Amino acid sequence: MPGPALPLGPERRSQPRNQRQAGGGPYDLFVSVWQAKSAGDLDEISGVIHDAWFAIDDVAYDQAAGSLCIAFAQDWKQLPEAQAGEEMRLAAQVVRRTWRYTEEHVPFVRGDLRIEHVVALRTDEAMGDAGMLVGVSYDQAAQRLIVEGVSGSLRASIERLGVTAELHADQVAVYVRRRRGLLGGIRETPLWATRAA
Repeated sequence: MPGPALPLGPERRSQPRNQRQAGGGPYDLFVSVWQAKSAGDLDEISGVIHDAWFAIDDVAYDQAAGSLCIAFAQDWKQLPEAQAGEEMRLAAQVVRRTWRYTEEHVPFVRGDLRIEHVVALRTDEAMGDAGMLVGVSYDQAAQRLIVEGVSGSLRASIERLGVTAELHADQVAVYVRRRRGLLGGIRETPLWATRAA
């Protein structure tokens, strides 16, 4: 059963990337893009990156260009196509089942959070400890964009707001080990060693 659909505002779009053959038939590869040009648009982008895994080493700041890119991995079920109930080639694979828990390997697709017009960047030392994103907010008075992580935040001083989030349906970034306990509780661990190159 698909989860709740993401709101499809005028700034969210899916673009066909190319055509290729797989399993005997053609299919479209899509990248879904969300853009924020006002503080109100950031709620939707926060929904896209919420609970996404990232590695602090995959944060790239180009000071000369004034751009920041945070590569992340998001559960494939967050793709608009999956939420709309479209058939997807991605699925979790059960690798172990005991009387106490079920363990699956879940594909997380590649995502990019891009921030433009950056003039300065400050990162909490603990930002990458938990490796999970929570959301993004904007302090208009200070002209500061804050990317919140579970264990810290990243603060970008910006000239003006320009934020884009992308999910790539055709690129698995990492598999995540998800254990669901019989009596409740879920534990997730990204299997970074199995990351796609």
